[in-house]
Amino acid sequence: MIDSIIEKKRLLKDNSKKLESDEKYVKRNTHYLTREKRENPYRYERERAKEIKSFGWDYFKIAVGGLYTIVSLYAIVMGAFGAGVGMLIIFAPIMYWGFWNINDKNEKYRKAINEINRKNKYLNETKENIPQTKTTIEKTEDEINKLEEQYSQKLQSYFTNNFDKNKNGELDIIE
Repeated sequence: MIDSIIEKKRLLKDNSKKLESDEKYVKRNTHYLTREKRENPYRYERERAKEIKSFGWDYFKIAVGGLYTIVSLYAIVMGAFGAGVGMLIIFAPIMYWGFWNINDKNEKYRKAINEINRKNKYLNETKENIPQTKTTIEKTEDEINKLEEQYSQKLQSYFTNNFDKNKNGELDIIE
């Protein structure tokens, strides 16, 4: 019986610590979920992610590199081999560089958005778990009180049965 009381108290302590840390986390980060008047940090993170994805110069590199690559291939086909190869050596890498930058920026954008979504999901889950944890704590406290009361009654009946055989309310040893 004492072991179960001790176990329940340990469980209560663990749940209380979890509840306290979850409440602190939600309190610190709840502005991420609500649209308060102050600036929403997730909005800024999303805007930063969109800035990563802005392609301006990369599309320019692809357009210019692609155009001159086509011109150089045309020059090679038409017989101006030296000029065509020279232009191809210069502008094909520029076009490739533009594609590579766009792909790299897309990957950074996906990672940034995934991180924002992960934080948001964890915050929502934590916020939803708080009432469950409070309910668990209340149930555990009730169980502990019942167990302690049962233990107290058993202890009292044990002493009464063993040390007050005539049931007059005084211990036989004192009489």
